[in-house]
Amino acid sequence: MVIVAPDRQGQGIGKALMADLLREIGNRAILLNATTAGAPLYTALDAAAFGAPREAALREVLAAGRAMVIERAGAVAGFAASRPFGRGVVIGPVVARDEADACALVAALATPDEFVRVDVVGEAPSLVRMLTAAGLSCVDRVTPLRRGAWPKPGAARRFSLISQALG
Repeated sequence: MVIVAPDRQGQGIGKALMADLLREIGNRAILLNATTAGAPLYTALDAAAFGAPREAALREVLAAGRAMVIERAGAVAGFAASRPFGRGVVIGPVVARDEADACALVAALATPDEFVRVDVVGEAPSLVRMLTAAGLSCVDRVTPLRRGAWPKPGAARRFSLISQALG
């Protein structure tokens, strides 16, 4: 757990502490449970993947549930959130640099024996295979409609939506 005094937040102290910790532990696997306070560390990744900032929406989603983060070389490489939805949970958004990380994030957030909804975006055959093997079925498909020039995504991409309405 990294806690930075309120009057020192936003100065990169937490990021520097995490970078030092990651260097110290080497290649060991780790898992970080993200908090709403840590949102600024991954809203930039989401904006790059989505093509537009949506910090307020992400803060609401993170406050409503829980999140997981993948870090590589001291930088956020992916994150996903889950929150209560109907009779179970919805996992989304899932934003990662590659599909393997997206699968790991979804697996970490999925709860056995609970209804899970994941609105997969675009081509993600490994993620779809993993979800199908876990017993989830494709209920519907959507076609994104755009007007005007939408920014191209950056180094990361969205693998699942926050919701159908929010993308």
